[in-house]
This record gives sequence, C-alpha cells and structure tokens, in this order.
Amino acid sequence: MLTDLFLLRTHSPTVLHRSERLLRFTLGMEAAGTPITVATMLARQGLDPHAAAQRLNCLGPADAVHHLAAVIARAEIDGAPCPDPRGLAREALSFAGRAV
Repeated sequence: MLTDLFLLRTHSPTVLHRSERLLRFTLGMEAAGTPITVATMLARQGLDPHAAAQRLNCLGPADAVHHLAAVIARAEIDGAPCPDPRGLAREALSFAGRAV
C-alpha cells in the first residue's frame, strides 16, 4: 500500500509535473467551503503528499488507480466517506495527465 512509499532517486520533469497536478485535484468541499484536495487527503492519512504523488505517477495505470482508490476509500469529507473512490482516482490521475 501507499504507507510504505519511498522516493526514487530521481524523477523526470514529467513525473514531477504530473505529481503537482495530482496534488491539486479537488476531491470535494467541506461544509465550511474548504476544498479537499488529493494533497489534503494524503496528509490527513499521515502520508507525505509529494512522495505519494510521485510514487503513484511511477506505477502502471491500473496499479495507480488501485492504490489511489484505496486511499480515497479511507478518506472522509465532513465525516462522510468519499463517493466512488475508484471513479475519483481515475478522474484525479487523468487530471494529472496520466493515461488510466
């Protein structure tokens, strides 16, 4: 799972760019109007957002969707589970520029 993420020695500029885009993807909004991004969600689960995003962008498309969906499935927005974790994972990775 993503809890044992590690950074590769170097990442291509494409991986770094896609990782930054992935972190900015908005999964939903809290009642107070605070956007919940992939970065917010990863940090709330105790993961390093940048390391996780870079690792996801180095995985094959199916594995990236699987791992991101598993993390999204554990996330809550205002106490409610995120709807359709797999769909959100595919949308977030696509937003980042990944083929999924």
